[in-house]
Amino acid sequence: MFDMKNLTRLKKLDENAHDTTKAFWAFNGELFKAGAIDVLHKQLITVALALTTQCP
Repeated sequence: MFDMKNLTRLKKLDENAHDTTKAFWAFNGELFKAGAIDVLHKQLITVALALTTQCP
């Protein structure tokens, strides 16, 4: 099960892989901009994918 304490690891991830982390957040920001698919449906797709892949 997902543990919110894992979010504290994001800082360490950013310290160790700054360029990768920066690229991920840029990708994430673009992903959720309004466009062909509205933001609500993008969020629903994200939840469905997380459940399907058993990702927290």
